[in-house]
Amino acid sequence: MQFKILLSFSSALLVLLSIGKNGFSSAATVDRKDLAEFDSIGLELVTEFAICDEIYLASLSVTAMKGRIYAVCNSTDNIRVFDSTTYERLDDIEVQLSQSFSRLYISSCSASSSLFLVDQAVTNSVDIMKVTKIEVGDNSQSTWMTQENFYATAVSTSLFDCRLAFIKWELEGDSEIKNTIMVYDQGGSLVRTVPVPFEIKFPKTVLETKSGTYLLAEGRTRALPYLIKHLDRNGKLLETLRRDDTVHNAATSTTYDPVGIDIDQMGYVYAAGTTGEILLFDQGLDRNRVMIPPYRSGFATRVLYDVATDRVLVFMPYKKKMAAYAIRANVTCNK
Repeated sequence: MQFKILLSFSSALLVLLSIGKNGFSSAATVDRKDLAEFDSIGLELVTEFAICDEIYLASLSVTAMKGRIYAVCNSTDNIRVFDSTTYERLDDIEVQLSQSFSRLYISSCSASSSLFLVDQAVTNSVDIMKVTKIEVGDNSQSTWMTQENFYATAVSTSLFDCRLAFIKWELEGDSEIKNTIMVYDQGGSLVRTVPVPFEIKFPKTVLETKSGTYLLAEGRTRALPYLIKHLDRNGKLLETLRRDDTVHNAATSTTYDPVGIDIDQMGYVYAAGTTGEILLFDQGLDRNRVMIPPYRSGFATRVLYDVATDRVLVFMPYKKKMAAYAIRANVTCNK
């Protein structure tokens, strides 16, 4: 007889029993600190909800903070707000931009209840990046933080100390590409620059880890599987993260560019690729497990871990929706 147990990592107690000829399966609450103990991790669909009108792959920037999901799309200069439990759309946050934007990014810091809206545009052939800090609350306030003359290809806020990290993209000479990680504090002051190795040409996402190192999601062509580069504080390449070959041959992987990555408060890293699968990397980045959603719909270009609900949110641009998933550990017992 075989016993299969599905263990939920959500905060609510959930017990499901299904009787079959091979035994039974159940789901129950498990402390998140035990996540590393399980070899098989799955995803259970909670719901899907419309978030953006565009179908363009790079149109969405999204963040989660204190029970709310905040999103910006290329078609609007307003911040769309959703309840992170019901996914009902709430009142938008209106933002007055000082320039006609070509791309908006959004990030957040729960400790200060702040959103950071990055307005990236080209004015008179000069790249202009402006950052607005929005303090969310009963008396919301918006203040300009900083303005820089460079093109940012990625933006994130450290989950652990609320520093902002950007990828500064430059073209040196006729064809040489140079990338630099620019790190700012919440007051808009530059606190660190980290040179990105020359071989990393097109980083799409930057994240600061719990130990103060950096992860870059790199995608270039469909001739290569997507790669995640791990750099130390000085920009030295520590390792390249990809699928575990024992799970799927990385050399022939169809999980290509574009890619999104996110990190949770315990240091687990989530990576989304264009097959719709999600990779879960342990805190030490020495193991990954493939989490396959119950069904997939082409590209998954954004992945977001929501602390408030302990769910993984995945953006599917061809459906113009986000899918919310609960994480489950699968344990199979034979008898």
